Amino acid sequence: MRVLFVNHTAAMSGAERALLDLLECAAERHELLVLVPDGPLARALDERGIPRSALPAFELSFRLHPLRTPRSLVPFAPAASRLARIAKRFRPHLVYANTPRAAFSAIPWCRRHRTPLVVRAHEHFPANLSGRLVARLLARGADAICAVSRDTRERLQAALGRSRGRARLVHLHNGIDLERFRPDPTGARRVRDEFGADASVALLVQIAQITPWKGQDLAIRCLAGLVAEGFDAKLVLVGEVAFSGPAVAFDNRAYERQLRRLVAQLGVVDRVVFAGARNDVPAILTAADLTLVPSWCEPFGLVTVESMACGTPPLVSERGAGPELIADGEHGRLLPPCRPELWSAAAAELLRDRERLEAMGRSARAAASRFDRMRAALAMEELWRDLAHRA
Repeated sequence: MRVLFVNHTAAMSGAERALLDLLECAAERHELLVLVPDGPLARALDERGIPRSALPAFELSFRLHPLRTPRSLVPFAPAASRLARIAKRFRPHLVYANTPRAAFSAIPWCRRHRTPLVVRAHEHFPANLSGRLVARLLARGADAICAVSRDTRERLQAALGRSRGRARLVHLHNGIDLERFRPDPTGARRVRDEFGADASVALLVQIAQITPWKGQDLAIRCLAGLVAEGFDAKLVLVGEVAFSGPAVAFDNRAYERQLRRLVAQLGVVDRVVFAGARNDVPAILTAADLTLVPSWCEPFGLVTVESMACGTPPLVSERGAGPELIADGEHGRLLPPCRPELWSAAAAELLRDRERLEAMGRSARAAASRFDRMRAALAMEELWRDLAHRA
C-alpha cells in the first residue's frame, strides 16, 4: 500500500516517537511518505531514511477564543493546499493523520477523492463545547479514529454522545522497540555516576515533556516526602518544554519556573536534577529504582511500558490508561493523581523491601513483551487493509 502520513508539528513528544516506531516497522511492507514541518521530527525521519516532504506548521487550539481561533486558521489553508498537491502526485491508498489537528488538513482531500483517512488519537478531547465539536467533526470526516488506549476511546465516545458520525472508533496500544528498551547495566552505572547517585541512593526518575498535566510537581513533592522520612534519595526529571504559545493549553515555560521555585522551597535543590532532553533513556530507566508517571490523566504513557521493559517498576496514575498497562502490585503501582503523600508512602514501602522491588521489576519486564512495536504495527496495518478494501 501507499500510505501518506501527516503530522502537524515538528516538535518531538510521545506521539511523534510512537509515529517513528510505526514508520520503521511499516516501511518494510509499504510505500510511505511523511508530510511534516522542518524540525526535530523531520531530522529523525532523515536519519532513518524515511521519505518526507515539507508541510507548513500550524496549530489549531481546541479552546474557542474570539481572537486566537481565527488566527490559528490562517496557516491551516496552506497546509491543506500543500497536502492536496503532494497527495495528487503520490496517489495514496490511505492517509494516516498522526494527530487530530493534522486530520483537519487531510479531510477535504480525502473526502473529495474517497481516500480512507485514519486519525490517531494520542490525546483526550477537552470535556467542553470545543472538545465535543472537534470530536464530532472528526467522526464525520474520518473513516477511523484509532485511540491509543481503551480509556481514550471511551472518552471520545463520551464526547461524541449520540452523534457517532461515520468513523469507526477503535483502540490500539502503542508499541515500543524492545531491542532498545531493555536492561542496560553498563549505561546505568554511567548514569548513576553522572548524577552522583551511588548504590546507596534511591534514584527516582520521571521522563516527560514539562507541562502541568504531566505532574512534575507531584514528583518533586514525592521526593521531598521520602527525604523527610530519612531516605537518601534523588529525582531526575528528564524532558523539556515541547510546546508553547497561545494555542497551547498551559503556559509550560512558566510552569518550569514554578518547578524550580518549588525545589528551592522544599529544600531539595541538591536532590533534583533537571536533565533536559536525553538520548540515553534506556540507561536512565535501568539506573532508576522507580519510575514516576504521575500525569493527571495519561492517554497512554510510553514511559510506563519503556520502564517495564527495562526492568524498573513504574508508579503510575490510576486515571487514564495506567490500569490497561500494568497490574497494580505486580508490575508497579497504580496511585491516585495529585496525592503526593500517597506516592511517597508507596515509594517508601517498595524501597524498604528490595526483594519485592526486584521481583516486581522482573515481572514488569516479562509483561512488557506484549507491547512489541512490530506487533502494534501489524495490528495497525490490518486496520489499513480493511479500510482500503472497503473503499
